[in-house]
Amino acid sequence: MYKKIITTSGILTTIMFLTPGLVQAKLPFADFPGLVKYIIGIITPISAIIVLIIILLFFWNVFKIGQETGPEGTKQAKTKIIAGLATLFILISIWGLTAAVIKFLG
Repeated sequence: MYKKIITTSGILTTIMFLTPGLVQAKLPFADFPGLVKYIIGIITPISAIIVLIIILLFFWNVFKIGQETGPEGTKQAKTKIIAGLATLFILISIWGLTAAVIKFLG
């Protein structure tokens, strides 16, 4: 009973706070180039955070190699390092290609 009341009140509160924004909503873009710039503005920080996480995981696995004593743990850490480097290479390549296309198209 209480769970239903709490859920209902949460939904109503959310609707109450979002309704004025929906009524007076303005799109942050007016045309297709504006939409593309808006999407790029959202994706750029997210991709930077993903690259940062991959770099941190890479260094974490390098650190783990130094601590591992058994051959199985070392083998797993090496596999993760290689996968991290490949992923980082692919992400940075896509990032560079995207930047080149954006610069080319204006």
